[in-house]
Amino acid sequence: SLEEIYESISAQAFRNLLKDRQENVSELIKNSIFTINVAVQKPSEQSLSKAIICIRFLTRIMPLLLESYYNPETGSINLFIYELFWKETKFEKNGSELICLGKVLIQCCYRLLFFPGFTIDATDNKSSEVNDAISEFKLGELKYPHLCWSNGIGKTRGMNVRQEHYFEAHRIEIMRLMLVLMSQPVFYTSEECANAYSDKKMIPFSAEITSTQCALVSELFFSLIGVIFSYDPIGWNMLFKTTIANDLPTRQMDMATQLFAALLDSCHKPMKKRNLIDLDNFSIDDTGFVNTNNAFRELAETAIVDEKDCLFIFEGFSNLFNNIPDSKGSNFPSPNVPVGSYNELYVIFWLLIESNSVFYEFVLKPENCSRLIPPFCSLLISNRKNDFRISLIHISTFILLKLSGERGFGVSLNIPYKGPSINDLTSFNGSHADLLIISLQKLIVNGSTKLHGLYHCFLTIFANLTPFCVSLTMTSAIKLVNLLELFASPSFLYSSQANASLLALLLESLNNLIQYQYYGNICLVYALLRRKKVIDSLANLDLANALTDSNALKTQPKIRSGTVDSDHSATPDSYEKKYFEPSEEWLDQITSQAGYQTLQRLIHNLFPQLEEFVSKDESRNDEESIVSFLSRTTLVGILPVPHSIALKPYQSNIYTTLWFTSFLWGVVYGRTQGHPLFDAGSVRLFTVLIS
Repeated sequence: SLEEIYESISAQAFRNLLKDRQENVSELIKNSIFTINVAVQKPSEQSLSKAIICIRFLTRIMPLLLESYYNPETGSINLFIYELFWKETKFEKNGSELICLGKVLIQCCYRLLFFPGFTIDATDNKSSEVNDAISEFKLGELKYPHLCWSNGIGKTRGMNVRQEHYFEAHRIEIMRLMLVLMSQPVFYTSEECANAYSDKKMIPFSAEITSTQCALVSELFFSLIGVIFSYDPIGWNMLFKTTIANDLPTRQMDMATQLFAALLDSCHKPMKKRNLIDLDNFSIDDTGFVNTNNAFRELAETAIVDEKDCLFIFEGFSNLFNNIPDSKGSNFPSPNVPVGSYNELYVIFWLLIESNSVFYEFVLKPENCSRLIPPFCSLLISNRKNDFRISLIHISTFILLKLSGERGFGVSLNIPYKGPSINDLTSFNGSHADLLIISLQKLIVNGSTKLHGLYHCFLTIFANLTPFCVSLTMTSAIKLVNLLELFASPSFLYSSQANASLLALLLESLNNLIQYQYYGNICLVYALLRRKKVIDSLANLDLANALTDSNALKTQPKIRSGTVDSDHSATPDSYEKKYFEPSEEWLDQITSQAGYQTLQRLIHNLFPQLEEFVSKDESRNDEESIVSFLSRTTLVGILPVPHSIALKPYQSNIYTTLWFTSFLWGVVYGRTQGHPLFDAGSVRLFTVLIS
């Protein structure tokens, strides 16, 4: 078993063997791959059993080889390890054919994943179909869908596939080995990882596994999609299935999700152009980035082609995303199996909307956007103070930021929200736009201090969303004005030079609501009139006053403030403040914003009218009467000429791409500690905190 192999092979003992007896390591590797290949070429119950043992053995030792593959001090690779796997050599002692052990191993893995009687059903002449699929291989073409593990998209749609536990058990073992073979980035820094994709020698296993010339990639692509998105978290309608959450179908889905995320993410990194690109497998796209050809990314771009495919995948995402809060949000036993691979699911969702325009457009349909927002908001709210889940909030924010760059997303969120209330969130009776605004505001005023770097993303989402918000509730309106009071306060505004851009984005959001959706957002106008002092303080904002306020704050002792989140004030969790000296350029970020003038004119025009209205009858001094009065007013001809709506779309860049790679492998590392695939001291892509 895998447990016995881990117990018998210690990491340090193998490292010593690799250092002192390389020829022994070479023989172990060759014999293991030879045994696996024999099982493929001359299958029998005994040979296949031996192959599984060798697969487990390689799963144990390959990370120990890969951690020694690259020397960061010299910038060179370990020639012994490279030549062991990638130098052509005689595979059989009496044979004449020259092959690479690495290629043989990967070919065997693919072949065993679709091996009749071992990982797929042996009926219906499957053996000849597998051989034909290999000999007639053409990327993107699925001639033999019955080889796939599950019903899914394309030709696998609606298939009735026989499932056996021993099929699933064998697939899990092989997929785990393939995941290990692709784990080379774990042992590079982010900078080294970016450069590694311009040299096949740096990531040879990943390059070979995702090669467009590798047979059976189409079958694996369609199989993984089928296994992941046909998975039922409720599970056969068995009540309280959480008691057997470690069953094989769940473990298979879990491993398939990790492998699929790694396959989509691998070998497709944006990099700066290099002077020398002499590898056949590279191309320069129209963004000026260099990319390797990844068969799985190409299939993700081209194989999901119609609405039925998109519906199958989206329904899978929706069921799994909604199961995350469902299975954890109750004190009572749940019939749902908690989804352990939700981090990887978010990565896959991101990679699919990045690579496939058909699926992206499908996600942006109103009925689909409204299904995504509740689980996203629930996840954001429940993890807002958990520093160990900050990365999950990052990836959710990136997805929302990308979606918000499309007009259809903003329009879709006007659909009323009828779902259950979310824990720790103010109750309201409004739209999905209200839900998103209230959630993100909660993260700002009552989230971890480590979320400060995401404020700009949150405010950009607001700026993209607000031109299309037909009608916000009073709750959402007050939350937005709370943010205005917070961002305009001297203690926040002068604590960082970048905070002016946050205020500018919020002013833009308020301007959008007033200019484009005035009559549907009278509640916001009312909330702004209640905070006239805040807007007056902005009207008095000039360089002299800014310098005075900034200098006054510098002389105050640094304190740590608590958290306040009420209808009347909002203060974020404390963080160390380092005040700076304002300048004309800094001030211009705020005063040049269209919303700056819009708020001044709104107050200047409406506040006198409101005072007169109330003075005539004191009984009118209630919220309902004032809102009714404001709904009969108009600011046409008073406000500045509306600017054209200019959304801020997400732009792909190397830093975000590498962040996703780091996040993915950090998740894999954290979730494989039962039998640790990687040694914490050898990991370089991310930081491992050892308590």
